[in-house]
Amino acid sequence: MDLCNPHTLIAFHHAGGSPATFLPWRRMLSPRVQLVSATLPAQPESEPCTEREIELLVSRIGQEIAPWTSAPYTIYGHSMGATVGLALSLHQAANGLPAPRELLVGAAAAPDSPIDGLTAAVIARSGRAAAEFAGSAVAEIKQRQLDADLRTLAALRNYCTKKFRSPVDFPIHVFVGDRDPLRHLAIANRWSKYTSNSCTAETVEGDHYFHREPGFVRRINGFFAELTAADR
Repeated sequence: MDLCNPHTLIAFHHAGGSPATFLPWRRMLSPRVQLVSATLPAQPESEPCTEREIELLVSRIGQEIAPWTSAPYTIYGHSMGATVGLALSLHQAANGLPAPRELLVGAAAAPDSPIDGLTAAVIARSGRAAAEFAGSAVAEIKQRQLDADLRTLAALRNYCTKKFRSPVDFPIHVFVGDRDPLRHLAIANRWSKYTSNSCTAETVEGDHYFHREPGFVRRINGFFAELTAADR
């Protein structure tokens, strides 16, 4: 694969985050990787997400990424973003639309995995930003966004388990942080039931937000270098 035909990587952010979380990736990714940092449509702040709202949400995300799906593409989802990525993949496959060539998930439990109280506590810290804005109006805004995202995540998990009828046919690769308190939940055998292809896992350095580490971006570059070699 040459620079005229880069790999397309569509990335979905964690709960309480935004597409900006992937901005540092643009400086570090190989020129052979075209990054699309997706924006999730806004969700209600107080009402639970209904099944119809989630259907519309996933459909709108599919419309947003449509310009980049005419050629093979890969999805990376971090934490909540992994469930978004799977929901979108199921939607694409169910509607005869182009599905990703592989799904990369980071720091995420599969939709049917049990979620304990620690999960919400870890996500609710929202990384380093929580301490920076503690007690401010910005913190209140971020908390409202996080609460809305966590409601959306719960509804998306339910959507994936209900929408799932047969495995997708592309590989799933799971990244787990070696210092992530939730690493016991992000296990490959839970994700494997969603694909008839391979499902693999690897441990990387970092906590729940290891996608912020330069070493992980280098690993993503390595992943696409391996794809390039396999395509030759």
